Parts: sequence; C-alpha cells; structure tokens
Amino acid sequence: MDTCSISDYLHFLPVLIFQKEEEGFEHQEAMMPSVPAPDGLLLLDDLRELRLTDPRLPMSYRKKVATTKFVHWPIEIRFCALNTNTNQSKSDPRYWFRAKGKLSDDQALHRCVVAFASDLIFSGVSLNPHRRKGFKSASLSLDHSMWFHRHLRADDWLLFVVGLR
Repeated sequence: MDTCSISDYLHFLPVLIFQKEEEGFEHQEAMMPSVPAPDGLLLLDDLRELRLTDPRLPMSYRKKVATTKFVHWPIEIRFCALNTNTNQSKSDPRYWFRAKGKLSDDQALHRCVVAFASDLIFSGVSLNPHRRKGFKSASLSLDHSMWFHRHLRADDWLLFVVGLR
C-alpha cells in the first residue's frame, strides 16, 4: 500500500479498488449546470488574498486566514461564485479543478487525482448541516466511493458540483 508522509505525519493513505473497463448502461443523464467557464474565474490562491482584505468578512476571520499557514495544493481550483462564506456559513460549492501540469495518459492516474481532489473541498461541505456560530472543525478525509463511467483527463478542467440532499 502506498502512503504519503511529511515529517513523520501520515497525510494520505489510499485504499483503491479498480475494476476492468467494460461496456455498461448509462445510469444518469448528464446535464451541465449553468456556470461560468473556468478561465475567467479566480484561482484559490487569489481568492485567499481577497479574503484577507474583504470588509464584508469578520475581522476575526480575516486574522485567522492571515495567520493560518497556506498550503499550495497540486490541484488548481476555481470557484464558480465568489462568496463571503466563513466556517460558520453554509454553502454547496461548484468549482472547476484540474491537476497542475500535464499528466500521462494513464487512466488510473487520472482517476486517482480526481479522487484526491474530491477530498479537498468536499469534506468541509459535509459539515454544512451542523454549522453554527463558534463551530470549529478540522480537515478530514472522507470514506467515500467514486465510480468512473467514462475516460477523463484530470489535467483538463473538470466541474465538481457538491450538494447535500
């Protein structure tokens, strides 16, 4: 089993199960939501800078953003809508993402990158039903399943729509 550790701290422990590709049924109709194209949207890094100075956000939140170590991910993320959500706010984000840099043509690699990227934002959204003023949480990885019904490229823009039913 592969792991990723930094400074003796385990950051990533995947359990991956792959099935050989086979023809199958189409299980849902793909309906593209109305969202802006990724090229005109701000990068996550730029969004962080805006949050440092946005007067609509509480000063306590801006100070927290300023003092929290910013980790640059190997994934580019561009949110479809700017908002003033903090960890006390509920949101169901829609965002575009892609791997930074060109990847090989190996579909297993592309699917692993998408699975990794799905954890980056999705885990925070899972807490939305429990949000309240003063609520504190830590980042976590979810135990979830992903099914890939078609080939994809994780180094091309992919739209991730998160919603809790």
